[in-house]
Amino acid sequence: MGLHELAGRVSRAGDELADAAARFEELDPGRGAFAADATGSLGELGRQLHGQLAGALGARARESAAHGARLVELGGSLREAASAYADVERQVHHRHGREAS
Repeated sequence: MGLHELAGRVSRAGDELADAAARFEELDPGRGAFAADATGSLGELGRQLHGQLAGALGARARESAAHGARLVELGGSLREAASAYADVERQVHHRHGREAS
């Protein structure tokens, strides 16, 4: 596998990870799953639990988006490196071709 192919794979993985961030909200079963609408201690506990879940899902969504962006950036850097290596190789081949003449 060459650097250009690796760069494409890394960038696609970053895009998928960033896209996954948007789907974290879908994982929240809602307040009702925790009896957060109930009265008394059970309702208070349900609200607290749901709040913790919502906070954790939000944090994981932010992390996923940030890591996805980093991977996309890494893919771009790999593309730049691959292009730079290719340029150097062309220059070397060109130089050796002139020297051989």
